[in-house]
Amino acid sequence: MKNNLTSIKSKRFSSILLLAFFLLAFTGLVQADAYIQLDVVGCDVEVSVSDSGCDNGECSGDLACICASRGEHIHWNESGNNSFKFKFDSGSPLKNNCGKNFKKGKQKCVVKEDLSSGDSYSYEIYLKQCDDGTDPRIVIK
Repeated sequence: MKNNLTSIKSKRFSSILLLAFFLLAFTGLVQADAYIQLDVVGCDVEVSVSDSGCDNGECSGDLACICASRGEHIHWNESGNNSFKFKFDSGSPLKNNCGKNFKKGKQKCVVKEDLSSGDSYSYEIYLKQCDDGTDPRIVIK
């Protein structure tokens, strides 16, 4: 009977230890995606972000700015189904040149892993039918 109790306690302890390991391993790895809404009137693109994701005022009240972590997904949604693309001023923080080509209505991109915290990336959003873009910003957490 004592061996059975010891065995049960040992299995329970191993299970708790394994669960604790997984919780510690995945703490901080799950990130919320960032969402950017694009509203288009003619060739004017208004960018709105419900939550900038910034913790330390990195966007300084810029409503078209978001803070994103390495590996985080960023979603751009344009409800009018216009085709749009991005042009970054100095290198893209997005994997696989995401956003380089025109996409209709939506873009979903992943932030590169090899970026430095505090880096800032200005870019323009171009509509297929227009010459000029608008200039939001991405800041790496």
